[in-house]
Amino acid sequence: MKSVYYTLLLSAIITIFCPTMGNTSGSTSKIKDQSRSEEFVMTLTTQCAKGEVITIAVDVADEMDVHTCWIDLNNNGKRDQGESITTLSQEASYIVDAQTITLYGPIEFLGSWSGDNQFTSIDLTHNVHLKWLDVVNTKITSIDVRNNTRLERLDLSYNPISTLDLSQNSDLEVLRLWGTNITSLDISQNTNLEALDLTDSQIVEPGNINKIISGLSARRDLPKGIVFFEHSVELASEQKMALLAKNWWTDGISAMADTPSYTHTSSEITFTTTLPQGEEIELMVNVLSEGDLQNVWIDLNANGVRDDDEEITTFGDKGYYRVDAATITVHGPIIFFASTNAQNQITSIDTRKNPYLKYLDVQDAAITSIDVSKNLKLQRLNLHGTEISSLDVSNNQKLESLNLIGISLSTIDITKNERLDALDLSLTNISSIDISKNKYIRSLHLGQTQVGRLDTGNNPFLRSLNLSHTPIASLRIEKNLSLKNLDVRGTNISALDVWNNIHLERLDLHGTPITSLDLSKNIFLNFLNVEHTSQLSLEEKNKIITSLPDRKGRSLGTFRVDARMGVDDKQLGALQDKNWYAEIVPVRDWD
Repeated sequence: MKSVYYTLLLSAIITIFCPTMGNTSGSTSKIKDQSRSEEFVMTLTTQCAKGEVITIAVDVADEMDVHTCWIDLNNNGKRDQGESITTLSQEASYIVDAQTITLYGPIEFLGSWSGDNQFTSIDLTHNVHLKWLDVVNTKITSIDVRNNTRLERLDLSYNPISTLDLSQNSDLEVLRLWGTNITSLDISQNTNLEALDLTDSQIVEPGNINKIISGLSARRDLPKGIVFFEHSVELASEQKMALLAKNWWTDGISAMADTPSYTHTSSEITFTTTLPQGEEIELMVNVLSEGDLQNVWIDLNANGVRDDDEEITTFGDKGYYRVDAATITVHGPIIFFASTNAQNQITSIDTRKNPYLKYLDVQDAAITSIDVSKNLKLQRLNLHGTEISSLDVSNNQKLESLNLIGISLSTIDITKNERLDALDLSLTNISSIDISKNKYIRSLHLGQTQVGRLDTGNNPFLRSLNLSHTPIASLRIEKNLSLKNLDVRGTNISALDVWNNIHLERLDLHGTPITSLDLSKNIFLNFLNVEHTSQLSLEEKNKIITSLPDRKGRSLGTFRVDARMGVDDKQLGALQDKNWYAEIVPVRDWD
């Protein structure tokens, strides 16, 4: 890959923000889903002939999404052998079997830098997860990114594109349009733009240059933005002054030494620790681009001065720093900050002066409060095991992942977090949760809470739902067509309709008063736990076994029961005929 962001940073995110989320029943099935069940789709057309090779790079943010991503190389709409995507964050080659190629899954990054790919069109309208798109040196003449509202980085250099509508891309931070045919561009809605590169472009007319300068958002209290124009463009003094007034830099501005630039407040994260002086603290930090590395340092002695031993040289991996004061400040445009070692003894943290922060992980820290209201770019927040009892995320509208496992939280409002993808409130004091505004949520874990009722009718993308050991007595999931993992262990659910959930792979009913179950439509099911379902009659158990999908030719399914219930020879034979394994768990004293 071409950036720190998708090499070091992404690997760190996957490591830290992908807990097992309460899955104690074994590994997820490797079954190949042959359906078009994935809701996130990108379609490309190429002039490459059958048998030729294209080279692209893709990536996802969440480890659990890897097995859902695949590439349809023969345009048959089915996931055939050899169409899984196994290489992430770097270029991989694929043999073309049709001129229409479709990528399935919640892909966040798509890169194509080879002109040999001969792409002539690309349809991104059905992938709302896309954040980074590099499609360089192709034959694409138009592109629609209006549905890609999470897009942060866009490079369309050396494509014969003449128009581009960015009115819906308010998250866009980096835009590169080298060598395109675009002559005019409206960037007035791109309020988060940090870098704009129009080198070798057709935007040269003075009126269109003024439109660009006028559209740039003022970067008060932020580091300078950077904009490059076509080499032949000579900016007038008033144009340079206008850029400086908004805290933007471009070629030639350095010659205007008598023109003051806007002074911004430096970015920083401050925390306190009870570690004794001389002890080492373990931290992980990262930045968006390599150009930011030199601006990052850590004040270990609280003197406000960058001393010789306060450089940060490790990014995207654990670094160790010798404590010389109780208050420590990390300076610079940090987008990733993690302290996951309880031995760090962090007792407070202040992130309000870092507007760049996207990923914050302070798992197991002894902090009692945190204010993230100023971290408007925050996407992932992990407060697992902290001592926090209240949290306001109403300002964090870009939040995608929130991990609050085991904290003393009794209520939380996530109605403003419409992008939320994963929420874990396990082992909290939550008794109710409104997810009606969280359309895109895919992972919801409420195990061992007091939630007694849950409405998932507005969550069509929900894939993993954990309600284990809650007082919930009924659950309607007929609208959750994407559901793959359902854990209702220890609940009061006595009836469950999974008729519409054809993609269900794992179902855990351990200790429920379930009386009947029809699994005839759940053709991808590979794990069923009916331990201690004492209300299940012998007749109903036989019906369940009969309704299990035939897994011949696929991986072995697991049918888990307790020794008291067991399986007789007839049932065992029926299971074996369908390639299911009967896992009989001993009865324990506490069961």
